[in-house]
Amino acid sequence: IPASLISVVGAYQFDEWFDLGTPALSREEFCRRFWLESRNLFLFYIGSSSITGDSIEAVKEIYRTLSDSNDPLLKRMAIVVRPPLNSAREFGTVESERIAVVPKTFDGLSHAEGRQLLFDCVYHSTAVVVLHTTGVIDALAKGKPSIVVLRESQRKVQNAEHFAQLLQSGAVESVKTPEELRSAILRIIEGADICKQ
Repeated sequence: IPASLISVVGAYQFDEWFDLGTPALSREEFCRRFWLESRNLFLFYIGSSSITGDSIEAVKEIYRTLSDSNDPLLKRMAIVVRPPLNSAREFGTVESERIAVVPKTFDGLSHAEGRQLLFDCVYHSTAVVVLHTTGVIDALAKGKPSIVVLRESQRKVQNAEHFAQLLQSGAVESVKTPEELRSAILRIIEGADICKQ
């Protein structure tokens, strides 16, 4: 292709994202709005499409992993869930004292509002946890530690070329067991994000 036909336009998907520098809500406001205890830390779980097998079961497993911990910080840790676009109502059924679904519905949510809400969730969270969504790139772009939970049921989508490259890059930590997930979160809380460069 001749150089005269090539234009560098940037990463338009991320241009607006990089413009976001501060959250719309303080941590206290955020926690109050979504019924979370502000003194407790929280993970931000970004859901992917339900057609790839992402379901509320993954959130329940992460919740059990935290609740079964002997560490008091993990035992009290909450989970903020960004549901898949096509499964917001289903994910709403998992809400509890320590699980908040944000947003509960995408109906009436403008692009700008959704982007700001995503940013606030990333900003205030301790770490981002995913099964296979490339939404984790948004978190990484803002310097947020991120963890991918590897599951046999997700092997096909986690081995898809674009996601496999993300895993192989070393930018995210991947875990297979509840023990590995607890250890990864504790390292991040202690400031030892092994993937940060």
